[in-house]
Parts: sequence; structure tokens; C-alpha cells
Amino acid sequence: MKHYTKSKIFLYFCLSFAMGVFIASFFKVPVLALFAVAIIAVILISIFWRKKKMAVAGFCLIFAILGVYRYQMAKNDFKISDYNDYLDKNIVFQGVIVEEPNVRIKDVQYVVEVKSLKSKVESLGVSQSETTFNDFGKILITLPRYPAYKYGDLVEFDGKLKIPEKFSSFDYQEYLAKDDIYWTMYSPKTGFISSGNGNSIYSVIFSFKNVFKEKVARLLPEPEISLLNGLLLGERSGMGEKLKNDFSITGTSHIVAVSGFNVTIIAIIILEFCLLIGFSRNRAFWVSLFAIISFIIMVGAPASAIRAGIMGGLVLVAVRAGRLNSMANAIIFAAVLMLAINPKILRFDAGFQLSFLAVVGIVWVYPILDYYFRKLPDYLKIKSMFLVTISAQIMALPILIYNFDRLSLVAPLANILILPFIPIAMALGFLAGLFSFIWIAPAKIIGYFTWLVLAYQIRMIEFLASFSWASMEIFNFGLELFFVYYIIVAAVVVWDWRKRKNAF
Repeated sequence: MKHYTKSKIFLYFCLSFAMGVFIASFFKVPVLALFAVAIIAVILISIFWRKKKMAVAGFCLIFAILGVYRYQMAKNDFKISDYNDYLDKNIVFQGVIVEEPNVRIKDVQYVVEVKSLKSKVESLGVSQSETTFNDFGKILITLPRYPAYKYGDLVEFDGKLKIPEKFSSFDYQEYLAKDDIYWTMYSPKTGFISSGNGNSIYSVIFSFKNVFKEKVARLLPEPEISLLNGLLLGERSGMGEKLKNDFSITGTSHIVAVSGFNVTIIAIIILEFCLLIGFSRNRAFWVSLFAIISFIIMVGAPASAIRAGIMGGLVLVAVRAGRLNSMANAIIFAAVLMLAINPKILRFDAGFQLSFLAVVGIVWVYPILDYYFRKLPDYLKIKSMFLVTISAQIMALPILIYNFDRLSLVAPLANILILPFIPIAMALGFLAGLFSFIWIAPAKIIGYFTWLVLAYQIRMIEFLASFSWASMEIFNFGLELFFVYYIIVAAVVVWDWRKRKNAF
């Protein structure tokens, strides 16, 4: 049992917990079944204690049970049935906008936390004193763009409460529930009451972000400004449908998404770019880490961005150390901690899925590709950037197909032509925005060069998307295909690792 090191045993325990969460996210596991598995685990641990493999298997079952239990507890924290009397009836309540509004082309979505009923709801026969809102969850309210409200506003709403719809291929109800949003409301009557009811730090961040957007918008035209907002702020609402579709066709949608997939790749590219221009590895690391922290703040520090930043930061630490595999346990442990806090993200948060899979690709797939392409020159770090991107996309491919129903055939070429310019565009755009606060003349000059870089990226994406064969649509990408794909990838990784280990 010499192969059962403490590090590997710890890894098995983490993976077992994650597997328990995964199973519970698809199937409701009866308490009797958990009890039976627990008995088997105790037998393996107590009777076969001297046989390390059996004892480890017993503990793995215990951690899997904990994963199932954690998910099912989170699932049962809120019961919609307790509030059936409120469904499809007009209610009047006061609520605080607790997240940054999602401004779309035709409307705005607000996440609202209910504070109190304004008065007795006669049609329900329930008085204000009989109703508590601590466990009511949040409401996703869709309103016209005007009048506009902001984070921290206390607003009175009068409308019908609904349960989020479930679509055939997408469980929108569970998708919202992962963020404690259990209700929707469309076009209610509203009345502003007061502002400044949110977290003061978030209020400052959102205020700066909005002013920054206004300043930069005066320097750049569309669609370049929308792309810059996507790169710096993770916003896609201002993009036209055609441009969004072109991003999807070319497999570059990730560059304007708040996920670890985007954050990790861009952070690595910034690191490689800094090394290219002569920075030491230590300085390049701190510049890349500063870029991650800045990005999290600029997008408003939502939970998804913080999770993405943690995963990207861990990869940077591994790259700085020069040993990606040495950080495998730390990365998986970080993912397990995130699941322990919110187990629903494993199945219903594409951002978390892309974050974790991108990191796994860079940690385990990238060294393989780097080994087989070691004889190719790494001119201007192009090879490194390309292999990092491909490694992440190999692991994230099924999730990308599932979410976009499309397999891009030009994605490798598009990414190698676009990604090296991402850190340049982000740096120039950020500098242009900062200078616009203090001196408009240099801001316009920097803005011009920002426009050149952004225009190149957009034109290249449009050009590659124009080919009829650029992508193929794939619908109904089932769960069984997920398993087959990742089993094949895992088998290739293990086979290559053993082959090179034996050769060494």
C-alpha cells in the first residue's frame, strides 16, 4: 500500500464528497439507503482496519454520504409549498435590491429581498404580523428600463408572485435556487422609497463601476465599447445578438464571461505576456494576481467572480512554483469547500463548472500537450498561450456544447488569433478609463489604441464566423455523452502519465 500516501488519501476523500453532491443533485437518496451505506462503511473501517485499501474505501463512503447529506439539506432549506397561498395573487411588499441590476436591451432584472408587507393582504387572509420573511428567499423581478433603480434601493412592489418556469432542457427553477432566488415577478407596479439600504462597500464598487462605464463610453463607439465592458466588467447585455452569435460560433464566448474559465486563461496569458516583455516570474505573478483581484472588484465581486478568482489564483500559484501537479489537491480542496458552502453550484452553475474544468485542464492536460509539442519553438509565447487555451477547452468542451448547443470548428484558430490581444485591450481600456477621470486628452489617445485592438478582435471574430462550416449545432447533448467523454479524457491522462513515469 505504499501508493496510498496521505496526499492521495486526502484527494480520494475530497472526490468522494464531490461525488456524493453530484449523485444527490440528480437523485433523491432515501435515508434508509444512506443508513445502509453508512453501516457498510463502518464495517469496512472497523473490521478491515489493517487493510488500508478497505479502510480508505470505508472513509470514502462516509465522505460520499456527507456530500449527499449536504446537498439534500440545502435542497430542503426552502419549501415553496409553505408559501402556496401567495402564488398568482397580487401582493404588495417592500424589498431591497440586493444585487447589481442586470440591464438588458429591452428590460432590467432586479434581485430583491423582501423586507415587509405594506399592509394586510385581505385576499389571503394573512396579516403582516403573521408573516416572516427571513426564509422567504429572493425574488427576480423584471421591469422596464425606466424608471431605473440601483443597488440598495428600497422599493415598493405590487404584482403577482410566480414560481420560475421549468424548460424541457433547462431547469430554470433550480438554476435560480442556487442563489436563493425562488420567485419571479413580471412588470409589477413600483414606487421608490429610499436608497442606501445595501452594503456600503458594494455601493461604492457599483457607483465607481457605473461612472467608469459612462466615462469609457464617451471614448469608444459600438460595438467596441460593448466588448470592452465584457472584458473588464463581465457584461454582455450591451452586445447585439449578431455579435453574441459570432462569439458562440467561434468558441470565444468565454472571454466575456465571469467564470474561472475566462479568469484563469486570461491570468495565464497576462503572466506569459509579462514574461515575454522581460518581467521576472515573481513580478509577472503579482501583476497577474493584481489583474484577477481588479477584475473581481470591477465586476462587482459577486460570488461567481470570487469563486472564479480563487480557482484562477490557485493556478497562478502553481505556475509560479513551476509544478502544476503539486497544486492538484489544493485546487480540488478549494472546489470542495465551495461545494460545502453551496452544493447547488455543482450542477446548476455553469460558471463553477467551467472554472473547475478549465483549471483541471491546465493542471493535468497542459503538461501532456506541452511535452508532445516541446520541440516546437515558443515564439512570442504563442505556443504556450495556445496550449493553455486548448487544455482548458478540452476539459470544458461538453459544458460549452451543452450551454451553447454548438461545437465550434474554428475555436482553436480564433482563440490563438484573439487571446494574445486580450490583456492588451484590458490594460489599455482600464488606463483610458482611469485617465478620463483626470485628463481627457491622454484618455482619448489611449482610447484610440484601445479601439484599434478591440476592432481587430471583433473583425477577426466576424470573419471567422462568416464561414458556413465554422461551427456545427449539437442538440440534446445527454448525460451519458458527458460520462463517455470524460472517461476517455481521464483514460488518456492516466495512460500518458504511467507511460512517461515508466520511461523515466
